[in-house]
Amino acid sequence: MNSQLQGYKLASIIIHWFTAAAFVYLFINGEQMASATSELRGELMHSHVFWGVVLGVPLLLRVAWRYKQGFAATPPQHWSLELLAKIVKIGLLVCIAGAVLTGTALPWAEGKDLVIGSLIIPSFMTTNEVLAQTLEVMHELFSHLWIPLLVLHVLGALKHALMDKDGVLSSMFKQNKDGL
Repeated sequence: MNSQLQGYKLASIIIHWFTAAAFVYLFINGEQMASATSELRGELMHSHVFWGVVLGVPLLLRVAWRYKQGFAATPPQHWSLELLAKIVKIGLLVCIAGAVLTGTALPWAEGKDLVIGSLIIPSFMTTNEVLAQTLEVMHELFSHLWIPLLVLHVLGALKHALMDKDGVLSSMFKQNKDGL
């Protein structure tokens, strides 16, 4: 492993993989609504909103955690790759926060209560169609923009593992007690 590689503590690694699994689940659940019958679409929507809020809390905490902790130091590479890596990592965090926040606000903008299982958080506003449409477009954008970012993230990890052989990929599986 490269001496310039900082790595991550176990908590960061667990949060990283939980975030990945939760976001993929919510994406698949959201995409199922597009092809579902109207009756099933309503059930899927309730499920998506429920899990979006329930998983949204730890997802937002993950974004805050990374903002507070920063990114681990990695071995130097060409400036353009370092810039691309930073854009991809920040972009993924923005997509997570954006999807959670717009998805949570959308029912309220539609004048509906936010229903999370048996918990009902009343809408604090009347229907605002412009805001609802804006939030829906933004939610779709955040919910789909992460795909090319994830592809770039995985390709970068594979580059580090197969070409650079510098331990960056393995740092997301093996904890470093002195890491972030």
